[in-house]
Amino acid sequence: MTKPKGVLLMAYGSPNKEEDVLPYYTDIRRGREPSKEDLDELIERYYQVGALNGPSVLLTVSKKQAELLGESLGDDYKIYLGMRHWQPWIRDVISEMHKDGIEEAIALVLAPHFSTMSVAAYQGLVNKALEDQGVNIKFKFVNQWHLESNYLKALEELCLESFKKSNFSKEHTHVFFTAHSLPQRILQNGDTYKDSLYETSEALAKRLELPNWSLAFQSEGKTQGPWLGPDVCDAIKDKKDEGFDNILVCCIGFLVDHLEVKFDLDIEAKETAEKLNLGFYRVPSLNTNPQLIEALKTLVLN
Repeated sequence: MTKPKGVLLMAYGSPNKEEDVLPYYTDIRRGREPSKEDLDELIERYYQVGALNGPSVLLTVSKKQAELLGESLGDDYKIYLGMRHWQPWIRDVISEMHKDGIEEAIALVLAPHFSTMSVAAYQGLVNKALEDQGVNIKFKFVNQWHLESNYLKALEELCLESFKKSNFSKEHTHVFFTAHSLPQRILQNGDTYKDSLYETSEALAKRLELPNWSLAFQSEGKTQGPWLGPDVCDAIKDKKDEGFDNILVCCIGFLVDHLEVKFDLDIEAKETAEKLNLGFYRVPSLNTNPQLIEALKTLVLN
């Protein structure tokens, strides 16, 4: 009987309860504890979106994505899920894979756009775990999949449904495609993150025949130095001055309706639009969309 190949899906991680937030936030900050003010602010944001009362949305949905992918791929593959900043830790999952006798595996980050600060960091954690544990699993890494046809088709259909449900016309609506901002310094070293985000946005705009669209960023961190922009809330203000009636936001960088989507877009961006008397609608995240699962399957098989 042929041994199954491993598939390691990786995501950012998210705390499940309030006491998890401090160690989680500290891990994001590479071992430096946040100030009480920053910690309290993050905890409050989680409560505002109804989190910290059980398994996180990110963990729950990522587990379901892994389950559906496993069903789609069949017995030739065994699916694992590891998190960068919280449990289940990537290093622990590597150990589990080794114990299961996995010899070959595909590593796939649940984020379509490559960056040295995101996807490459996950890959680094895999390689470090292999080295630290003396484990010999031959990994193949998927670097990015921002133009994968099923991924684009799923977003296209969600955008079309959102136009219908919101009753917005394309002519009077500006569409923002958004993703997590990163420090601008990454561009100095030739990082392709912003370029690939634009490529996804442009591909979707062509499919949807959008007359008015742009790329914007969200979830900027609190480190020194400029971050990639424009910030979506600032960009919304500019569109009011340009005469638009409505704002439609499609987050292309996140796959799950978790904190960064529910707070940064459903609360902050929506409030910004409403204060300007602009209509606002946020396209649902992909979550467990069947075409997303098909996209992941295609990436594994290729």
